[in-house]
Amino acid sequence: MTVMRAYLDARYVQAAAGYQNHKLEAVAPFQAAFNAEYRLKSVRGLSVNAGFNYVSRSWLDAGNTVRLPSYIVGNVGAAYSMKIANHHVVLRAAVENIGNVRYWMSRGNRNLFSGAPRTVSLNARFDL
Repeated sequence: MTVMRAYLDARYVQAAAGYQNHKLEAVAPFQAAFNAEYRLKSVRGLSVNAGFNYVSRSWLDAGNTVRLPSYIVGNVGAAYSMKIANHHVVLRAAVENIGNVRYWMSRGNRNLFSGAPRTVSLNARFDL
């Protein structure tokens, strides 16, 4: 199990007139993540995982006039680890943004783009 949280009070300290002490754009003051993995004892090699990421609302611009809303994105997955002909193999399946939450992200300077929709991925790893 992993739990992470961050609090940032990022402000313009030395800035042009009108921006002094404004919060930095694209910096959410609070972020949190929780992820857990469980290995099933009844099926050797099988594990399941789930988690969420929370991002509080932030400013889109340095003038602090437009706010981006907060959002929570949940993820689930499973992995199966086995041996095939003396090679370690891991099969994984995952669903990111399981609730298909629509949210906005920014990297600052009024750059705005939509967050990733529900995404399903399947992959395999084969060690030689």
